[in-house]
Amino acid sequence: MSQQQAKTQPVQIRPNSETGVQTTMAIVVGTNGTGKTTFLRQMCNQALAAGRRVLVIVPDEIEWTDIPQTMLRYGVDSDFRYTGIRRHIFNRKTTLKMLKHFRNGLLIFDDCRAYLKAVTADDVHGVLSRRRQQGIDIFAVAHGFTEIPLVFYTFVSDFVVFKTRDNISRRMSGIQDYEAIRKKVAEVNAIAAGKKAHPKDYNGKDAEGKSLAGRKAEDIHYCDTIKNE
Repeated sequence: MSQQQAKTQPVQIRPNSETGVQTTMAIVVGTNGTGKTTFLRQMCNQALAAGRRVLVIVPDEIEWTDIPQTMLRYGVDSDFRYTGIRRHIFNRKTTLKMLKHFRNGLLIFDDCRAYLKAVTADDVHGVLSRRRQQGIDIFAVAHGFTEIPLVFYTFVSDFVVFKTRDNISRRMSGIQDYEAIRKKVAEVNAIAAGKKAHPKDYNGKDAEGKSLAGRKAEDIHYCDTIKNE
């Protein structure tokens, strides 16, 4: 991908009930309090509005506590063919194996470093490589680029960048157009720190649609999305 091909545009969850179609594999990075969860909730609502199911993988029981839990038990049809949204606490022995039964939905690996470091790249690769056949969009979420396992970078279609303190250069070899992404990260960090004006196309509002008037720079949530082509 050349630098000119690094396109900024919203991440879209496409409504479909068929397999074998183009799907989204997004990497979402940002420190605590920058707006990642708000963004993810918006993506969940978009998927639900399109008639798809949502599964949020979490490291422990204190995350996403407002949504029902599923165990992903083999042979229990309701664990995979529900409607709406469910959360699942990662189990290193069974979760990735059971995800082959998940179809037509949005799959979120929230705070993925906390649990995916305990499994092999081959196990994760199996889930990512089957996403089109299963009709699923996948979001891998962490505080920084180095907390996302390298295997995700092989399949990534979109980067969603919030303010991050991570050293992106440590993922240089895995990012197809590293220089374009590095510049976008620097821009997002500068805007979040108040060192650069907020983009005018937000019309005086932040990424959540809230007015910027009278607000401190550090209170402003801002992110940008980059298409990996």
